[in-house]
Amino acid sequence: MNHTEQEQASPPHGPAESEAWFQHLADHGPALMWVTDPNGVTTYLSQSWYACTGQTPETGLGLGWLDAVHPDDREGARAVFLAANAERGRFQTDYRLHHVEGGYRWMMDTAMPRFGPDGTYLGYVGTVIDITQRKRTEAALQESEARAHLLLAELQHRVRNTLAVVRSIARRSAETSATVADYAMHLDGRLTAFARAQVMVTRDPAAGIDLEALVAEELRAYQVGDGRQVRIEGPPVRLQPKVAEMLGLAIHELATNAIRHGALGQGRGRVQVSWRAEPGAEEPRLVLRWVETGVPLPSGPPQRGFGFDLLERMLPYELGGQTKLTLVQGGLLCTITVPLTPWVNDVLQKHGKPPVA
Repeated sequence: MNHTEQEQASPPHGPAESEAWFQHLADHGPALMWVTDPNGVTTYLSQSWYACTGQTPETGLGLGWLDAVHPDDREGARAVFLAANAERGRFQTDYRLHHVEGGYRWMMDTAMPRFGPDGTYLGYVGTVIDITQRKRTEAALQESEARAHLLLAELQHRVRNTLAVVRSIARRSAETSATVADYAMHLDGRLTAFARAQVMVTRDPAAGIDLEALVAEELRAYQVGDGRQVRIEGPPVRLQPKVAEMLGLAIHELATNAIRHGALGQGRGRVQVSWRAEPGAEEPRLVLRWVETGVPLPSGPPQRGFGFDLLERMLPYELGGQTKLTLVQGGLLCTITVPLTPWVNDVLQKHGKPPVA
């Protein structure tokens, strides 16, 4: 340390030296500093304040420092300062301060009252430090916590819905099965189909579930797919989880029935699965058609079990849509109509024609 540095660092010996020593520390310290008189008028701002805000002594002293405070924070900062000055107590407040490079920085202003040797109130001395990064971290943490609460609520909702669907599948499978073995077989198939839909849902819930992939995945479980016996076509459609679960179960029931009694159980049988978007009376609709051909018309009335119940009652109730089942010469025709919104996330443009959305 040289002689000049020793003099600057040495304790002051008189009032003039004390003031000069204080200003030296304030101007070269890591924090912005300020001093007021007993009336709350700012009599000193450190050089670091001027360097940060771009103000000058002419624009910053008095109450001019408030002009550098963000307009939305200005009145609050003024009120905190005036209230503290009246009570002559310690205070701390946060506000955004204009920065010479543009924009505003979050600052924490902490001040203590000053008193003379005889107890006379002299005003305040305060320090201002940059807490912008802390504010950003706090905002990110709050956003993360809010997202976690949202995901937890969504998880709880999904678990309740999943349990309700499983319970319904178990109950209705029992009501429509003739034997325990029949019940076990049907229940296993339906829960497996439901699990396949769950896997697709959990891959990327926010992006939705691709309808074509859902149909193809369900048919592949029976060693059939888009090819010789099955044709799948329709515009790109992404479904929300609840719709995907219900439509996955519907395709499972239609495929199971087609293998046992319909087109997929015979070499000449064919199945076409298609969908389209079309206008509705109140909102756009998604219309999905399952069409079987190459199957002789059955002589008696069809057996009505869980599959018919799912298609005609559960699916319309859960999705607010309609299902129409018709036995025609050549096989089963099933038309499922569900509202395009809010259940369906997105229908993309195909073949140059914008879909209804």
